[in-house]
Amino acid sequence: PQLCQAQFRCDLSLSGHLSPEVGPEGVQVLRACVAGSLCLRPWFHPSNKTAVVEFYHAAKAWFLQGQDDKARETCEKALKLGDELRPLPAEMADALHLLGAIHLRQKSLPLAVKCFERALVIKKVFENEEEPSDSQLSTLLA
Repeated sequence: PQLCQAQFRCDLSLSGHLSPEVGPEGVQVLRACVAGSLCLRPWFHPSNKTAVVEFYHAAKAWFLQGQDDKARETCEKALKLGDELRPLPAEMADALHLLGAIHLRQKSLPLAVKCFERALVIKKVFENEEEPSDSQLSTLLA
């Protein structure tokens, strides 16, 4: 299974100079000297269900330590990644439930309710062991 995707950032820097020279038999030559460096910087990012679960577990650990901002950010990473996967991973419900708990602890009741409702929809879909329909997906991802 594909665990991550890689992208590369490429940086190229060149410097050079030209020098006219007179070669054998009086032929004029233009010499170009170029030096440079090429730097490839890989960036790996997770791209499967395992990564969603790992982000969820990290977010849960932050939540249990009372680090709500870090928990929310990590939970949102799990959800963003999960939104890109098909079929939609069932673990999305856990991540949404945790995000709801974070919002509840921060007294953001409307956001908490929205997260809990989405989590319940996902759990219901996966309890029936069926793929979510387009209308269910639009509700989940709204």
